[in-house]
Amino acid sequence: MSKPAFKKIGQIFTSGTLQQKHQQISLFMEDGHSLLYSGDVSWEVTFPSANKIMTGDAESIDHALFQIMDLLEEAMKTLNPLTEILLDMQEKSPA
Repeated sequence: MSKPAFKKIGQIFTSGTLQQKHQQISLFMEDGHSLLYSGDVSWEVTFPSANKIMTGDAESIDHALFQIMDLLEEAMKTLNPLTEILLDMQEKSPA
C-alpha cells in the first residue's frame, strides 16, 4: 500500500459531483493502484440534495471502490452527473 495510493484515496473520499467521483475512482483503478489488503471498511455516499445516504461494507478499499462505482453508475442513470455528493470511508473495528 503505497503513499501515493493513499493520497489518491484521500482525494476520492471528499465532496464533488457524481461525474467527478466516478472519474476519480475509474482513474485510480486504471492506474493499477491496489489497496486489496487494506482490511475491512465501511463506506458512505451522501446525496445532500436528495437527503439520501447510501452505505455499505467491504473487505478492502478495492472492493469498496467497486461497490461505489456500481452505485454511482446507477445514480447517474436518474440523477444529473453534476449532482453534488460526499464520499466517506472508515476502517471497521475488529470484532
